[in-house]
Amino acid sequence: MKFTAIGYYSDGTNQNIDSRVDWNINNLYTAYNVGSGYLNGLNKGSFKVSASLKGITSNTLDVAVSEASVTAVHVTPLIATFPKGTHEQLTATASYSDETSQDVTASVTWRSYDTNVATVSKDGSLSAVTPGYADITATIEGIESRAITAQVTSAEAKSIQVSSNIATIISGQTIELSVRATFGDGSIRDISKAVAWVSQDNTIVKSTDRLLLKGLKPGNTSVKAKWGTLLSQPVNITVSGAILTGIEISPPYIVKLIKGNSAQLKATGTYSDGKKYDITQLVQWSMSDANNKGIPLVAWVDNQDKVHGAKEGNTEVSAILNGVTSAKAMPITVTRAVITDMTIAHAPIKMQANQEERLLLKSVATYSDNSTGYADYINYRSSNPEILSLSFLGDYTILTAHQAGTASIIATSAQDHVNSEPLKVTISN
Repeated sequence: MKFTAIGYYSDGTNQNIDSRVDWNINNLYTAYNVGSGYLNGLNKGSFKVSASLKGITSNTLDVAVSEASVTAVHVTPLIATFPKGTHEQLTATASYSDETSQDVTASVTWRSYDTNVATVSKDGSLSAVTPGYADITATIEGIESRAITAQVTSAEAKSIQVSSNIATIISGQTIELSVRATFGDGSIRDISKAVAWVSQDNTIVKSTDRLLLKGLKPGNTSVKAKWGTLLSQPVNITVSGAILTGIEISPPYIVKLIKGNSAQLKATGTYSDGKKYDITQLVQWSMSDANNKGIPLVAWVDNQDKVHGAKEGNTEVSAILNGVTSAKAMPITVTRAVITDMTIAHAPIKMQANQEERLLLKSVATYSDNSTGYADYINYRSSNPEILSLSFLGDYTILTAHQAGTASIIATSAQDHVNSEPLKVTISN
C-alpha cells in the first residue's frame, strides 16, 4: 500500500516528502516499510503508522492487514484411474496473492460432476462408485480449480493381503498393518486406510478410530482385515505381559535446537522378557525447567512427541511410564532464532546514469520462531558493480549509477549467511 507524506513549510508552501521521512510502524509482525511510502503487509492484523522528519511527527493512521486472497487452486493427481470400490486421497493446493501457497485439502468445497461414477468427501477422499469418467474440482473463496478426470474401471478386487502374519505388541501400544488388494486386471492397490479389522478377541486387541490395532491386555488372538465381502488371511497377535524395567530416550546425545525449530523424540522400553519395544506413544514427557504450575519454559513436547525450542536456555527431558522414569535425562540446549528469509525494506529503485543516491537501507527478516523484525549485522552488495556500485557512510548506503542497465542490491546476514531477495535497480541514460 502507498502512503503519502506532505510537508508544510513556514512560507506557506507544501510538498511531497515520501522519500525523505522516516516511516514509523508499531507492529513489524504485521507490516514493514519498503521505502518511499510503500508499506507491505506481512500477517493479518493491525498496525499504526506515522511519518517523522527533523523532529516533527505526523498524525497517526490505524491500518488493518487482511489475509492474502486466493488466486488459483490446483488439484492432484490430474488424471487417475481407480478400480471400482477403491478410495484415493486427493490434494488441493491454493496459490495466494502474496505469492505463497498452502495445502487447503480440508478447506475447499469438493465437487464431482458425476456422483454416480465417483464421490469426494470433505477431506478430499475420492470413492470410485461405478465404471465411467467423472470430472472433479475444488473451490475456495470463489476460485475453482481446473477439473481433474477420474476414470473408474470395472476391475474387481479378488483378494486382500496383510503385510505381516504375526505381530507382538505391549498393552496400550498401537500398530498399523499394511493391507493391499489385488484386482482382476492385475493391478494392486494399498487399501490400509479403508479396511475394517475383525478381532477374534476384542478384550485383547481391538481396532481404534484411526484404523490402528491396539493392545488392551496380555494374551494371544488373531485379526483379519475386512474390505467389503473380502477377508484377509489371519494375523496372529501377541500382547506381551512382560513388565517394564527401563526406558531409554533417543537421540541419546545432547539436542541443540534453534528457537522455533523442533526435533523428534523416541522412547524405547526394556521389558522383563528381555525384549525392547517402541513406547514413544505411551510415555509422558517431563521437562526439568517446568515452573511451579508444570509449564515448561525453554522447550516443550507436542502430541506428536516432537520437542520444540521456545526460548534460549538449557533444560532436560525425561520419559515416564507406569512409575518408571528414563535412567538418563536428555539435555536440550535452545539457541537464538536464526533468519530463514529476508527482504530489503525498499521499493524498486530508478536512477539516472552518473547519479548518486544516499539511502538508509534496512532489511526485514523472518526468523525460525516465525517472528519478524529489522535484521542487524547486514551487508549489502551490488550484483553488477560495473552498472551500480555501493559504498557506505555510517548507517547510509551510497548508490552510484555508472551506466544504463539493471542491477540488484542483495543483503546478506553476517550471522546466519542468508541472502535477501534482490532489490531491483533500473538505471537509464
